[in-house]
Order: sequence, then C-alpha cells, then structure tokens
Amino acid sequence: MSFGPVRTWQELAGVESSAEPTRALYQSVGDAVMREIAALKAS
Repeated sequence: MSFGPVRTWQELAGVESSAEPTRALYQSVGDAVMREIAALKAS
C-alpha cells in the first residue's frame, strides 16, 4: 500500500482559489485528489 505526502485542500485547490466553499472549489480539490491518486498508482 502506498501513501503520498500530506496535502492541504489549499495546496490542492491552487493559489488562485478562494476559501469560499463553491462548487468550483470542490471540483478543483476533487480533480487534484484524483491526479494525486493517479500519480501514486503510476509509481
């Protein structure tokens, strides 16, 4: 089993994202989580 480094939602959302909980923010974080999982799977 592999575990990656700890990431905050702010890191996953990106610097231009606001802390306002919007659908776009949730989508951005979700997309980043999926990219992180794919990177772990590939390694």
